[in-house]
Amino acid sequence: MTGMLRRVVPLAAWLAGAFLAGCADRPASDADKSAEVPRPATAEGVFLMAVPRVRESPIPERFTRELPARVADFEAQAADYPLVHVRKKLCAGDAEVLGRFSRAVNAAAAAGDDLDALRRSYGSLLEWCGRPELCAWAARTVDGDGAAAELAWAALPLCGGHEVEALFERLDAPAATVVEYWSTRYWRDDFVPRWRPALASALGEVARAGDARATRQAADLVSRSGTAAAEPLVALHDELPPGEPRDAVAASLGALSHPRAQEIFREYCARAERDLACRTDPDFDEGTEDPAEPPAAPVDGELEEKLRSLGLFVRGPLPGTENWLSGAHTPAEVLKRSGPVHCFDVETDQHPNEHDALLYDLAELAGPPLDRAIFEEEPPPPEEETPYRLRAYLDGRSYEIDAANFGDWYDLNQVLGLLNAMAADQGAAARVVALPTEDQTACVLAAPREAILAGIEEGLLELGDAGDAMDAGKGFEDEVMRKLREAVEAGADDGT
Repeated sequence: MTGMLRRVVPLAAWLAGAFLAGCADRPASDADKSAEVPRPATAEGVFLMAVPRVRESPIPERFTRELPARVADFEAQAADYPLVHVRKKLCAGDAEVLGRFSRAVNAAAAAGDDLDALRRSYGSLLEWCGRPELCAWAARTVDGDGAAAELAWAALPLCGGHEVEALFERLDAPAATVVEYWSTRYWRDDFVPRWRPALASALGEVARAGDARATRQAADLVSRSGTAAAEPLVALHDELPPGEPRDAVAASLGALSHPRAQEIFREYCARAERDLACRTDPDFDEGTEDPAEPPAAPVDGELEEKLRSLGLFVRGPLPGTENWLSGAHTPAEVLKRSGPVHCFDVETDQHPNEHDALLYDLAELAGPPLDRAIFEEEPPPPEEETPYRLRAYLDGRSYEIDAANFGDWYDLNQVLGLLNAMAADQGAAARVVALPTEDQTACVLAAPREAILAGIEEGLLELGDAGDAMDAGKGFEDEVMRKLREAVEAGADDGT
């Protein structure tokens, strides 16, 4: 399979259905009330081109003001404050926004907000990034003073490098973050576990705190480190009261030859035989449902050079991202592997969809001037079906369009159309186009307009439809629902 790993849609999402949403106008600011600049509708051949409402407009004050300085205020203002903008700027290592973040967190702590509440609120802005810029800031900050130093750990589990690894060998690292880091390393980098005192200490802390999920993750990793893990795991199991954390430790003991470990494991499996850790069926293999990718094949160097000569490699992928491919022998594969392509799931599984987060990613992929733009989304209420409103600010202008409400699916047509219209209005060469897809993963190429047209003319570049990924995903869900209905009807017919 080429492209990103195929996503499996959760059954809960099929049964819950899509969110149906609506839209309410926000009161216009003084900037929003400025006179509209008439813009003619344009069409540019193969490129999607939206017709935004364009106004002369400075950047609104809400994008530059300080973050709320109390947890209660942060949570109360979450729907109105541009948190997607803040999160994206933090992830990119923006010094000014990082300063605002640190000031707000330290002020909230000084006013009496506890560290756990700070982690749940402000700390969430640092998660799921992994970009070198934020990683470097976090690695420098964790040894500083104040609450910001404590929260900086939240940015590190997806970071790489020996400096970050050394931080997670420390016994003073936050336990839950230690577990998340080493679990991510195991599944992402396929490293061989060894006895790590920091991980063993973190296991004890999360287990005593009652965190069953983190206990299961940590106990599984510790048990894989071999003989040294047996006595500590048995001792922890015997110390814990009955409950899920104790069971999570028991489930990890099957691979150890220690007599007491085996006794605990057998006792657990006698009452939890459905646990995958207890499966003894020789035909059962946890890995058979998700086989490893074959070894990476070499890139077709001649093809890559041809694509480069057309100008399609002006930029590379987004920092901190990787498009998983086993080989690269077609133009699309070569571009996805190391070119200016961003692949993502078009189903968000959330409301609101955060089209603005996607716009930030694709604008960065496209480069100047789009990467200087500020984006925001006005979502409709979950119970309504009216459109989203997408807005961008760039070089003294605002660009506004409506985007279709497809439930928890992006309106990728409007996202690409807005970016292309902005680029054309700014006199920029960059354009964004969708590549062909067979599932609900969309891959977007950002490259100069003339380079894309030349690639098409040369027969090297085939474009897809921006709606194909959503159609494929919805088709898959419809097929699953059809089979579920057939199974239910068949069971009713035979009385089961």
